[in-house]
Amino acid sequence: MASPDASSSSTSPPPPPPLSRLPVLLPLLASPASARDAASPPLHLLPGGELRSSRLIHRQSSIGIEWVSTSHVYPAAYPRSHPESTAPPCSSVESRDNEADLLGTAKSKDVESQQRHRDLARFEEIKARYSGGLASFYPPETEQEAQERAKELAAMAYPQLWSCVQRLVPVEVPGGLKVRERIARARRGQRLKGEQEEGYTLILAHANGFHKETWEETIRSLLESLPDTLRIEEIWSLDSLGAGESGALVKETVGDVFSWLDAARDIEQLVTRCLPEMGNEAFGPRWPPTQLGARAPRERSGAMQKGRRQRRHRRFIGVGHSVSGAAMAMLAGTRPGLFDAVILIDPVTGHKDSFSKHLDQPYTGLNQPAATGAIVRRHTWLSGKAAGEYFRSKPFFKGWDRRVLDSYTRFCLRPLTVPGGGGAVTLATSRWSEAAVFASSAIGCFGLAALEHGGTRNDDATPTKIWHLSASSSRSVQRDVDTTAIEKAIKRGAAEGRFGAGSGAERLEKEKADHLVVQQMPDFVGKKLADVLRKMLLSKAEEGFKPPGARL
Repeated sequence: MASPDASSSSTSPPPPPPLSRLPVLLPLLASPASARDAASPPLHLLPGGELRSSRLIHRQSSIGIEWVSTSHVYPAAYPRSHPESTAPPCSSVESRDNEADLLGTAKSKDVESQQRHRDLARFEEIKARYSGGLASFYPPETEQEAQERAKELAAMAYPQLWSCVQRLVPVEVPGGLKVRERIARARRGQRLKGEQEEGYTLILAHANGFHKETWEETIRSLLESLPDTLRIEEIWSLDSLGAGESGALVKETVGDVFSWLDAARDIEQLVTRCLPEMGNEAFGPRWPPTQLGARAPRERSGAMQKGRRQRRHRRFIGVGHSVSGAAMAMLAGTRPGLFDAVILIDPVTGHKDSFSKHLDQPYTGLNQPAATGAIVRRHTWLSGKAAGEYFRSKPFFKGWDRRVLDSYTRFCLRPLTVPGGGGAVTLATSRWSEAAVFASSAIGCFGLAALEHGGTRNDDATPTKIWHLSASSSRSVQRDVDTTAIEKAIKRGAAEGRFGAGSGAERLEKEKADHLVVQQMPDFVGKKLADVLRKMLLSKAEEGFKPPGARL
């Protein structure tokens, strides 16, 4: 006869595997005054010491509207989820990328080869520090543990990291649609038939190795495809930490590793603490400051979130691609009510079985081929023209839309400032930062776990509607088991009321969409986003899940 203890043990459910439990994100705290860059961003590190100038992005001639872009900085989530995300305690990216050495690699193939071997050895040293596997990257298991861990990390006073975000707003031109008047009328109840009282704020987050401007062609297509009754009042496209323009801001303070949990927390930080108040004047002569400050954290209950939206006149739609798709999935599951709708474009939320065999082996969880590829790729050229010619010659870029590739050539580079550099340029996104994201990609599994176990579980928050757009089966970075798991999670979540009615999924088989569909087919993606938003937000959706149709 078994002992009582044995009997009790045999009937207790086993603990969930590490990558299949609902992630608990660290709370957002204010950085201590003693932390480096706590009060202001190091703008002097940017090329020319300032952000990019405002630009005209798109002209909707039919209604007399111009969309104007302005650049801003905001403080990234604090503290970071992994203690070695900053320098100190780690060495900085700048210490590994001396500009004189970078210039040498652009001038000599032999120097470039020697530098590549040194970089690979350095990357192996970084990975070797995590001999226990990925355990140090796992999120806390409880809210109490998250609070305690956040306080401990904040007490270290590690640097406050900063990132860049692009704001796009419609500005009326003489004789065109009166944007401010239309918004004011809508809020007074004088709306177009089918038009909602509040417009939407669109939040866009890109794939690893890209930059906030990579969305611009998709945005143009989206704006031309949306119905009049679905009004976008603002668009915010953010650089992932260390990507694009923000790369220069953190070159002295970003560390060796990147936590995918922080990709979600950075979006939460921007949305809940940094965006300026929404008002009619947002489309007039008043513009947000260059530096977006972080307000004191608010409670995160659903009721508080609904109240926040009403006070600030914002309703959020989140769109995330690849790693940012995983981040949006985490937010949809752990921050119910934050977004009205979330669209995941081929998110990297691999099924736990894809990584489980590596979890306890010495640092093999960080042994991702894409990470090594980022380290050894060419990253410095004698001129921007030479860089553009190099990109156009490579098979990796052959399938890209020409306009997106031109944008990449323009925005993915920064000048070298070392004496004798002439017009030499290097990648704005450090290859070390890009590799760090790839190396910890197993943590994307928590995006799937958030869809499987998270979402609204009470009456306080309106369920977020979720739509999953996956690349063609043969072209996605996900396996079929990964994609199927996401579809099942959304279906069950909608059926249980954790996610909104009208949630759904599509596999873009007919279009033969690649994982980099945003770069290769921006016009299609813009139209598809408009179609999905129409289905989710304007149509009277059937209760529950809209399953994928025939393999298109």
